[in-house]
Amino acid sequence: MVFKIQQISNYGTSTPSVARTVVQGSQLLQSFPIDEHLKKLVTSVLFDLQQHLIRCVSPYEQISAEVDEGVKKIQRDGFETQSQGRTVTLPSVKDISPLSESFLQGAKLAIIDCGRIFNPFYGGNFDHRFNKIKAWADNKFGKENNISRCCVHWEPFIIHILKMRDAVDHPHEKPGERLLIYNFSIKDQGKERILHVPKWQLLGDTSIPIVANMAFIIENIIRLSEDVLTFCLLQHRGTFPLYIYEIPEDKRDPNCPIRLGVGMDLPRKDA
Repeated sequence: MVFKIQQISNYGTSTPSVARTVVQGSQLLQSFPIDEHLKKLVTSVLFDLQQHLIRCVSPYEQISAEVDEGVKKIQRDGFETQSQGRTVTLPSVKDISPLSESFLQGAKLAIIDCGRIFNPFYGGNFDHRFNKIKAWADNKFGKENNISRCCVHWEPFIIHILKMRDAVDHPHEKPGERLLIYNFSIKDQGKERILHVPKWQLLGDTSIPIVANMAFIIENIIRLSEDVLTFCLLQHRGTFPLYIYEIPEDKRDPNCPIRLGVGMDLPRKDA
């Protein structure tokens, strides 16, 4: 028998997109009284989610590194000018548009995976359409249920990311239907020359820095998946007094910064 060792990713458990998907999810699943087949199905979805999040992390890290390098260069050396200052050489992020578009495709696929977490638990065919998940949950559990609340809370975020991706695939010259991506730019304010980091926006919206927004999107997709998995598990705890708690950020292991753990409310004896 030949044992095969194969590296399938450049990212390990120190990356939150790895630690807080398959690793954390597997630990949570093992603590709940559900059968092994269900655990395997959920873990498979979490693996897809991890892969699609990494598809976001990779361009984010590349853009972030080039932005940091460009800012530091200007801070260190100042602006390089020619023609008596009329021509300015700016730093740039190479391939910023295809990297950004790849990021958004990964984000859309990851959001689909978040909806797919429901499927093994409830036998549905859910995806990124959280409005349909809410309608199903309202019908199954009544309108005052945690799954519906989760859908309502996350729907604006989900819709915005999907609009950004759709603006890449199907651009139109209408507000919200074309994605604008800007590399480094400058603006003269009196005698001072200001460097602006790369930004993006939907047509008609206000431009925002790409790097900070990408970090926000990655973190929030992870939190969306955590919310979905938490609600599903708590619905399947039976009579076991289990609960899921958040580990404070400063208490997380940097080598594997999982955010959620499982506890048990044990009955207390009277003193």
